[in-house]
Amino acid sequence: MDGQILERCGDCGGEYCDHAALRSVLSAHLPPVGARGAGYHRPSPLSDPVRYRRCPACNEPMLRQNFRETSGVVVDVCSAHGIWLDRGELAMLVEFASTGALVEAERRLRERADARKRLDEFAQGLRAVGPRHYLGHLQASSVPMEAIADILRVIPGLDPDDDR
Repeated sequence: MDGQILERCGDCGGEYCDHAALRSVLSAHLPPVGARGAGYHRPSPLSDPVRYRRCPACNEPMLRQNFRETSGVVVDVCSAHGIWLDRGELAMLVEFASTGALVEAERRLRERADARKRLDEFAQGLRAVGPRHYLGHLQASSVPMEAIADILRVIPGLDPDDDR
């Protein structure tokens, strides 16, 4: 069933598809590499009433997410099973893909993930050198004086060893 809508509600017109099916549908609408699509007009994610849905597969509450963080289309996601799309949302996501905005959004998501990884590695390195150089986990009253002196040394004009 890859690339096909798994369920369509006859009452509301909403559609439920698994992650692979949605990925397949949107991939079929991506512009050629290097092509500039028409500008994407982001809908307001605040225009529709907030409704929390349950996953049709497991009946757990689904998470509401702005699709790829920038589409403006708020979809209901079950990370284990699939995505619920209200009436008309699939067409908006196809437009999001066909204009190239999906490719750009995924590039930005990768950049943010890479930056987060670098920041986490930097923080891990700070923690590895010991509490004298990493004060984030200490109470203010337990900060050793030599650590405060080290901090002051890097601020121009505040070096405690400077006799000026």
